[in-house]
Amino acid sequence: MALSPELLEKTNNTAPEITFCDASDRAQFLDLLTNKVNVVAYGMGKGKTERTYNTLNYILDNYKGSIVVDVDGINVLDAPLLRKLCGRVILTPHALELSRLINKSVPEILNSRINIAKEFANKYKIIVVLKGYQSIIITDGNRVYINGAGNPYMTVAGMGDTLGLYKKK
Repeated sequence: MALSPELLEKTNNTAPEITFCDASDRAQFLDLLTNKVNVVAYGMGKGKTERTYNTLNYILDNYKGSIVVDVDGINVLDAPLLRKLCGRVILTPHALELSRLINKSVPEILNSRINIAKEFANKYKIIVVLKGYQSIIITDGNRVYINGAGNPYMTVAGMGDTLGLYKKK
């Protein structure tokens, strides 16, 4: 787990099964990305900042495995970062987050959730989990799954953080 020095000091060695590193130490961070993890989940609680953008850019440039991008990782995406997503990213937007990326209104998205999610997944060659009532999952640009098992409690902050790490190896 890559953390800021302040958080690292508070949490280091609290869970022996977790590998911690200082996110501001690029060499240590790169070692973590290339040698110690099989999936990266990024964006949860990061804030829409230049640092969030730069870190996501660094991860996309240096990590070759699967990446789950949620919340603020989605909020900082722009055209150059979107082009780097190809083939290894799971993007987990809700309708408002997706609307910012594709310049469509939330009602437009909600009225055609499957088609819009498929278009976006195909364009960037990614997996899209369009969160909401009966979340839509597009796995290869064509295959569609609808999760009918959710409930209102899944809308709470932190649920995406938890679900983001269930990515299959």
